[in-house]
Amino acid sequence: MKFIAPQFEFPFVAKVKKSQRDIIPLPHYTITADGSVFPNPDGAIGWCAIVELNGERQSIEVGNAKRGTNQTAELRAVISGIEATPIGARVTVRSDSQYVINGCKTWCQSWARKKFVGVKNGELWKVLWGLIQERDVDFKWVRGHADDALNIECDFWAKKEREKVK
Repeated sequence: MKFIAPQFEFPFVAKVKKSQRDIIPLPHYTITADGSVFPNPDGAIGWCAIVELNGERQSIEVGNAKRGTNQTAELRAVISGIEATPIGARVTVRSDSQYVINGCKTWCQSWARKKFVGVKNGELWKVLWGLIQERDVDFKWVRGHADDALNIECDFWAKKEREKVK
């Protein structure tokens, strides 16, 4: 009889209690996200999320749509970045959007209890909330268009994506 060692997927490891993070180091993803719109509201939108794993760039997630607002572009940037990480991952989201940061840290839990009914951009918030529930996510605000190189790069790619919309 041949013995095959069990293959544990990353989500299995991530079920470790948060208090045990330092004992069992988990891969740590960092997402820097930004959105762009012109004109706001109802202009073309573009978004970008730079995804890093333990400080090494993994991907640049970009997208665009014909119409939206600054808030929808920012939400889509964060959603696309988190979707690029495995379920169960430790993730830090860096964004210059107070709307996204405050929404995730402060308002989203009560919105979820109400099933996002009556919430502006409720469908996007619902998607984002579902992704957050599957991962260990922290949010960090960064000053936009300042000295943060990744934020500046995200802004560049988000604008490029927005400009592709005809």
